[in-house]
Amino acid sequence: MDADQLVRLKATCSLADQYVAAVLHTRSRKLLDHGLRSYDAFVAILAHTRAVVGGIAALYLLFPYHGRPPFVDVFVPDDTYDEFMGYLLFEEGFSFTRVEPGSVEEEQEDEVVRGDHEQGGFCINLVRSTSTSALLPITSELHTALFNYVTPHGFCSAYTGFNRLRRALLNPVRLDDDYLPPKFLRPAFAAWARNGWDLNLVPIAFPDAGRCRGVQSIACASATRHFGDRHCTFGRIAPIRLRYLEPRLEDDRDDPVTVVWWRGGVTCAATCHSGSRHLAPGARMCLRTVAETS
Repeated sequence: MDADQLVRLKATCSLADQYVAAVLHTRSRKLLDHGLRSYDAFVAILAHTRAVVGGIAALYLLFPYHGRPPFVDVFVPDDTYDEFMGYLLFEEGFSFTRVEPGSVEEEQEDEVVRGDHEQGGFCINLVRSTSTSALLPITSELHTALFNYVTPHGFCSAYTGFNRLRRALLNPVRLDDDYLPPKFLRPAFAAWARNGWDLNLVPIAFPDAGRCRGVQSIACASATRHFGDRHCTFGRIAPIRLRYLEPRLEDDRDDPVTVVWWRGGVTCAATCHSGSRHLAPGARMCLRTVAETS
């Protein structure tokens, strides 16, 4: 079951609520447990440092039919980054090397270090946010299939419908001035295409796309989105009966700050944004109350 199916099942009854929690817990353990000394301690440090699991690891957890990833991307706020790295170094036995911008391994434009476990066979990429929100660098991912995250408390997928159909929109932030992938990123895009993903620049290029609703749409270049908005699939992990045991926020939507983004790039039509056909992409932190009322 994918994220949308889990959220729908979770709402049916208390037994289903507990079942969904067990499913997500099992998936995360299978992904992480074999490469960690203490899975529980890793989850605790994630919560303490406000870090999130993102990238293809989050895609796997929420849409498991896409296959298990060879590494795990962890996005960490700037103010807790050193603490999280120290934990992996001294408690989990990782060694780190910086991934140079422009290298084949570098699919993020933010600061990234690669952590390899001392026993081999397990890798964590730490992505350092430029702000106090771990979510900000997610908006710089290669394409919309990677706009997901999982925390110890909840999960969010910004483009669920596209992910289920193996469709993704390229992120103009990662493209050159002609909206083409730079040379060092072409192998990454080619790998996604080989795995059956349909990558496009505008949503109307997909079959049965329908009419674009401009700023109100889910994926137009002019659409302003935020994590947890009405287009997102957003859910809690812990069942209702156990939430009183959680030491921190039981729902990520209780966080007063979120991240707002607009993809930018080529609009679907001149009517999408006051006649503009090209928009500069952008993202920023925002008070959740402001994002939900704008």
